[in-house]
Amino acid sequence: MKTLYNIIVQLYALAIRTAAFQNAKAKQWIEGRKNIWQHLTKITTAIRPLWFHVSSSGEFEQARPIIELFKKHFPEIPVVLTFFSPSGYERFKHFDGVDFVAYLPLDTRSNAYRFLQSVRPRLAFFVKYEFWYHYFEQLHIARVPFFLISAVFHPGQPFFKFYGRSYRSVLSFPDYFFLQDEVSALWLQRLGHTNGAVVGDTRIDRVA
Repeated sequence: MKTLYNIIVQLYALAIRTAAFQNAKAKQWIEGRKNIWQHLTKITTAIRPLWFHVSSSGEFEQARPIIELFKKHFPEIPVVLTFFSPSGYERFKHFDGVDFVAYLPLDTRSNAYRFLQSVRPRLAFFVKYEFWYHYFEQLHIARVPFFLISAVFHPGQPFFKFYGRSYRSVLSFPDYFFLQDEVSALWLQRLGHTNGAVVGDTRIDRVA
């Protein structure tokens, strides 16, 4: 499984690099990650932070109420926020509701290990569709509790296709799934995972 996954990740990175010659967003994706390790050295707090990872702006809005809740009750604990997408990062890179904002390095075993050594999270949260094998595995190895929030499962995902069966192992790493709806809970249970609860869409709760 890992070999195929690693090939897919590297092919994706190659496609982004190729597209960067003509596509501004792809270029931002590459340029934003060039100095990522130097950027991460700016995390100097002695207090281990909470780490929230989102894909882009929409997923950030789902994480935001939870970040605000933590900051309200535990203001002394730093929060690190990472983005996969340039559009989300560029929009919220100066967001003052967290202590540090960065891009997430490409999901390789070495990057995941190095990232966790730099950030040293006490808890980690991934939003909706963010299933990154090496980050999940390294968090599990480091015994850092982590959770999926506003998670969604449906039959169109690789987990439920014949070609994605080996990828299902990524779901064995999270400590708990906070799901958006009952349908997602049923699909997750079909894969044998009962460590989840339906809590709704946190973004809707925030607007309400």
